[in-house]
Amino acid sequence: MPVTDALENNDYPFHRLFDGHVFRIPDYQRFYSWSKQECEDLWDDLQNTIGEDKRHYMGTVILKEEDRPVSTVKFEDDYRKYAIVDGQQRFTTLILLVKEIISAFNGVGPDDTVPAYEKVSEKTSEYYARFVMDDDIDDASYGTRSKLHLQEDDNRVFKSILRDELIREQISKPSERRLTQASTFYQDKLGRVREQAANATRFVERIGSLLSTIQSLEFMVYVVESQARATLIFESVNDRGKDLSRLDKTKSFLMHKHYLSQSKDGSTLDGKEIRDRFGSIYRSMQTIEDHQRTTDIGEDQVQRYHYIAQISRSVNKSYLDKETDRRRTLQSGAPVYLDVLKWHFNRLYNDVGQSPHDEHPRSCVGEINWYTKSLRRYYSRLAAIARYDDEEELSWELSKLFALGRMANFYPLLLTIWNRSATGEREGGGLRAEELRQVLQMIEVASFRIYAIGNRRSDTGRSRFYRLANDVANNGTRAGDIVAELKDAVRTYEDEDSFERSLRNPDAYDAFSYSDLRYLLYSYDLYVRHENDAGAPPEIDKAVQNAGKDYSLDHVWASNTDKLNLTDTERMDHERLADSLGNLTLTTGRRNSAWKNAPYAEKRTQDRYGDSAFASTRKLARDYETWGRDAIESRLDDLIDYATRRWSLDASERQDLAGIKPPTA
Repeated sequence: MPVTDALENNDYPFHRLFDGHVFRIPDYQRFYSWSKQECEDLWDDLQNTIGEDKRHYMGTVILKEEDRPVSTVKFEDDYRKYAIVDGQQRFTTLILLVKEIISAFNGVGPDDTVPAYEKVSEKTSEYYARFVMDDDIDDASYGTRSKLHLQEDDNRVFKSILRDELIREQISKPSERRLTQASTFYQDKLGRVREQAANATRFVERIGSLLSTIQSLEFMVYVVESQARATLIFESVNDRGKDLSRLDKTKSFLMHKHYLSQSKDGSTLDGKEIRDRFGSIYRSMQTIEDHQRTTDIGEDQVQRYHYIAQISRSVNKSYLDKETDRRRTLQSGAPVYLDVLKWHFNRLYNDVGQSPHDEHPRSCVGEINWYTKSLRRYYSRLAAIARYDDEEELSWELSKLFALGRMANFYPLLLTIWNRSATGEREGGGLRAEELRQVLQMIEVASFRIYAIGNRRSDTGRSRFYRLANDVANNGTRAGDIVAELKDAVRTYEDEDSFERSLRNPDAYDAFSYSDLRYLLYSYDLYVRHENDAGAPPEIDKAVQNAGKDYSLDHVWASNTDKLNLTDTERMDHERLADSLGNLTLTTGRRNSAWKNAPYAEKRTQDRYGDSAFASTRKLARDYETWGRDAIESRLDDLIDYATRRWSLDASERQDLAGIKPPTA
């Protein structure tokens, strides 16, 4: 059966692109990623363009024609099918917008009194078939009558939105939520247009103008014959929508370098394997974005952490020495990692130098193969960490690390040891589960003592921890050596005496962050519960981060002394000790202003401290009948005794306390 005319390298209005052509987003491309900001920018562009007698340029679209066209019914030409290399975010968003515009128009209902109604009605019918659902498409051959086909999971939600069949309870992935948010965003925008229109006539006219503006949006189309050609121009012509990430630029660069190197190296590596690895990376990022532990880490950060751990420091140093005037190490030079990677692969392509691992020299294609496989593993490992709950003890160690925060200095090491563990399929030798637990626990000790209590700058020790990650990745460092290096780092930045001295700071409430104080007191609460066989506490991350403002630090001896009736001596003690760690405890619920400044005798009652959700606060109420200097100093001693054991460098002293987990009931 004949097919529709082919698209050429030329300018096309939006409606012409969808006139007899269908589009597919390949599985190796990223999922729908536009946020509210990009949707807002598009809306503002359209509003500023309505009524202007000039073309509005929407950027470049890169397409690759696919072998099989899409069948049509009624003996019409089959539709040519194109894979979208660049442009999928704009196409997807514009179709969602067209669908919502048509729905908004249909909400007006037939109205003979509106002069433009029939004309706009014809236009919406035409646009619905062109952009939303085309009944001429043979559904069995294409799976959907929409002319745009997204990746599998996104496509299910996309089709549901277009058909008004969306079940929000079935939305599970970040990209699916972004699709629904884009649809809702434009529903709201059109609702405001309807409210602001003087009457139905004005609203219908506005709908007609908006549709006319969308259909005439201008795109510059590149139709490429090969993926290699597409990747060559991808980075340079991406001029609308979200900026390209470093990961996108890496994919484009490596695909093109692979194409150039194939005949030279005689490699059997298929470009599809490389694309599929990046597709796997994008799927891993869906998981990483969607889990509480890792919501704050972006895809470029993961690639940077992989670079820090996996690429030999000599490669980074060679680049900085020869290509720049800077003299920086791998650690501080990490922000230039994409430049280094391009330089390194270009050297390999030109037969200059060897691979990052000098003892295992590889060709350019061999290095691309190694790098993309290794990079995919790191994203996969972080996704596994994000959702990990299979092994209770390891899951608890991860929960503590992420609740405490400050992971930036430790991510390269965390991903590397996970990659080398039995959990991570023992890549490169392997750590047993118990060894992995010991390392994770020591990372938590280092993080807590150096940054939380030591109040060291966030970049303290960063180079050291990054070098350690690189040594583990490239030299297979043993678990005992990793733990020893972490211990040495703690001794360097926060020894035993300074740790206790910091905890005794009389201004602890102001000296430490509230989340760090909650972390310490929550950990102590677990210990008290364990000793007293108490029930389950609030979840660690919720308590530490004060989720919903429901978990509070309370001054036992109230900061405001108006209701305390203090003597002169007590007033002096209060001034010195009110912000001490010994005077702080945890409470749940928004503290009632009627009692937060109350005397201790009132706070101690059953409906306040006495029935607190925190066992340590209930214990405080039981152990101390009165509150003042002696009680605060006594409780401070208890807390410091616990903390020095709980975050001890000696595993035999620390182990039992660090292993206390929240009871399940």
